[in-house]
Amino acid sequence: MPVTLLDVAKATGSDGIAGLVEEVVPAVPEIGLIPTKPHKGTLYTASIRTGIPKGGFRAANQGTVVVNSQFEQKQFACHIVNPVWICDKAVADAHMDGADAFIAAEAYALTLGAFMGVASQIYYGTGNDAVGFPGLQALYDAANMTIDAGGTTANTGSSVWFLKLGPMGVQLGMGNDSQLSISDVKTIVTTDAQGRFYSAYHQELQAWVGLHHASKNSSLRIRNLTEDAGKGLTDAWLGKA
Repeated sequence: MPVTLLDVAKATGSDGIAGLVEEVVPAVPEIGLIPTKPHKGTLYTASIRTGIPKGGFRAANQGTVVVNSQFEQKQFACHIVNPVWICDKAVADAHMDGADAFIAAEAYALTLGAFMGVASQIYYGTGNDAVGFPGLQALYDAANMTIDAGGTTANTGSSVWFLKLGPMGVQLGMGNDSQLSISDVKTIVTTDAQGRFYSAYHQELQAWVGLHHASKNSSLRIRNLTEDAGKGLTDAWLGKA
């Protein structure tokens, strides 16, 4: 079975982050579906097969042609995912279920928001967050791997993606020795907009994440699916894809 980001959290993160990631998977299914490649550092080079060796038959008493795969080197980069929350300590302490309940809810929201952001980055890339990794829209072969459903109604459009998952297709890269962590809650002194001091609870999540897209055949997009008659997702569009 391929290793996913959820598996990485369970293997290398604390019990806290593993549980939080598991909780958010129903809302962000990409985290539990797309394979993840752990590696050292924040940049890595992958050998991508670009040619399949052809041959195999030979006549009796005759040799066969020696064939080899063709490869190219591609470099992929991981980017820092590092959301932080801060809350007035007095507000959290006054929560009806206590500060611990408030903090647990914020930790879940922090994790959910972070991985919703990662999921959006997978599709929209720098259109979602300019300092994040390039997404499918920038990496896929738009000229040859797009099916246009032809819908035009504004504010109703969406896309469906077909992904070939794995080392020769699409996967997430997990850098810095696959470290995925959420910090202990700390009490800090911070300031408001006018520079006045108050005590607050502070917590942050940190990971290095990138998107690996091996070849032009790794993904296909059905775009402009809208509410127009005949322009929604149908078996015909899926079959064509």
